[in-house]
Order: sequence, then structure tokens, then C-alpha cells
Amino acid sequence: MSDSHGSEHPPLPAPHRRRWASVVMGIVLLLSGGVIGGSITGAYLFQRFIDVIHHPEEVPARLVSRMNWQYGLDDEQAEKIEAILSEGQQQLVEIRDRNYPDVMATLDDTRDRVLAVLHEDQKEKFIRNFNRIRDALVARPAD
Repeated sequence: MSDSHGSEHPPLPAPHRRRWASVVMGIVLLLSGGVIGGSITGAYLFQRFIDVIHHPEEVPARLVSRMNWQYGLDDEQAEKIEAILSEGQQQLVEIRDRNYPDVMATLDDTRDRVLAVLHEDQKEKFIRNFNRIRDALVARPAD
């Protein structure tokens, strides 16, 4: 075969099609993004949950802010609702504080029963993890 200048060129090889590799890489990228996004969201929500447990006094203001956004409360409604929620929150804190000794005793008993099942080389790691989770999820009595 000749071009307009009269020289011959060998035919070009067919392009290599690696469509499957592109599809696999796309799926891997998509899944990686989902895992990373889910992990970040989970960590954020967990931290918000911990904040509510350890700072219950902030809950009424947060709830009123959300209610204002959802329902368009006027200033008088917001003030009355925040007072009601603060009173209810205080009652819940008092209940939590009264039950704290029982909660801790139950957790200590549960920990001790699990320790009785574990081998010596497993106990230290379990105690460390148990204490970390307990400290994060069980609020101390209000001072």
C-alpha cells in the first residue's frame, strides 16, 4: 500500500484493549472511596455520640437549634422548649448519676467473668480495650 508520496508503511498493529483492567480499577476506586467515606462518617458520628454522653448539658440547645430549623420556632417557643428540655435533661442526668454505681458494678462483674474465660496472654489486651470502651461510653456522675 502506498501513500501520496509513494512510500510503503507496514500496517499498524491493532490497539490493545484492556477494558477489563479499566473496569476493575474503576470498581476498586469506587469501593475504596466508599470504605474511606464510610469510615470517616462513622468516626464523626461516633464522636458526636460520645460528646452527647459526656456533655448532656449541651443537648437542649442543640435540639432547639434543630427544631428551629425544622419548625421555624419563634423566640418565645424556643425559650420555653429549651427550658422544658433542660429540665428533662437534668432529670435524666440525676437518674444516670443514681444508677452509676450499679452500672459500674455490672460492668466490673461482666469484665471479671470474661477474664475468667480468657488465657493469660489475652487478658492484658482485653482489659485495656474494655477500659477504653467503658470510659468512652459510660459518663461519670455530674459534679
